[in-house]
Amino acid sequence: MSGIRRALLLSLLLPALLLGACARAPDPPEHVTHEERALAKANAAWANLYTERADETFSPRNVRRFAPYRVTLNNGVWTVRTTADAGVHGRAPTAVIIADNGTTYVASIER
Repeated sequence: MSGIRRALLLSLLLPALLLGACARAPDPPEHVTHEERALAKANAAWANLYTERADETFSPRNVRRFAPYRVTLNNGVWTVRTTADAGVHGRAPTAVIIADNGTTYVASIER
């Protein structure tokens, strides 16, 4: 094979090879089976939301202010809610985690 043909073939194949090497399979769904993991996913989601949007509701300080949290499982859905004293006011972070696949939704409740 001549040098020009080899270079042409390499220039056509290289992008496809690089794309294949860089692409990775999506993470498999996570089955959340323990309340500790549900609470960890809620904390991670709150921290991520605070990093992305700088929403003070999900700041580490506000999350700590509304601690401790109760984690309950009902019909395959974990719910993470504050159990802070009724005298603590403001927007309390909450989370819902689907047990079958680990999908996490966050919200806040005005107290």
